[in-house]
Amino acid sequence: MEHPKPALRKTTNYRRGADAERRAMKEFLHPHRNSPDLFRLGWYAAMRSAGSHGPWDINLLGPHAVLYVQVKRVDNPFRARRLLIREARRIARRRKSVPPGVLRAVLVWTPTRGWLGAIKPSDEEPIVFF
Repeated sequence: MEHPKPALRKTTNYRRGADAERRAMKEFLHPHRNSPDLFRLGWYAAMRSAGSHGPWDINLLGPHAVLYVQVKRVDNPFRARRLLIREARRIARRRKSVPPGVLRAVLVWTPTRGWLGAIKPSDEEPIVFF
């Protein structure tokens, strides 16, 4: 008698977003040769918020900085840039959840284009950098 195949888990928006967060963490800690510069700054610790309930998806510690990251995933590459700009403006307004001197960033993953990103230095406007 054969055992039935296990049911495939339904792919939800949460699961796709969590997969993008895990992908970002892996690339921050072990960057590739063609990774964007932000990934190759020598980050040595990355923490993901539990269940994406925190104000930031990933917190990174590096030799020169602390970085809070919001990660998004979009399948349509034409929507990715618009989403990136909208989220960059949103993190610029988030001041209560960020200690002074901590960098903030938004990363948008698209399967066809890879990572798009914007970073918010301490008291400046967000910069779209890749």
